[in-house]
Amino acid sequence: MQSIDSLRELNAKLLAEIAELRKENAELKDKNAKIPDLKRKLGEFESERVEL
Repeated sequence: MQSIDSLRELNAKLLAEIAELRKENAELKDKNAKIPDLKRKLGEFESERVEL
């Protein structure tokens, strides 16, 4: 029974870690989605600066 309990405990820890990694992954996807927009804005800023 002790091994079953320890496996359940390990399973619970792993599930919590998986949930945290999924959360981090979602946050990184959001940040990565903003990169093209930021590059476009940077290009606009640089072109305006060249015009000045």
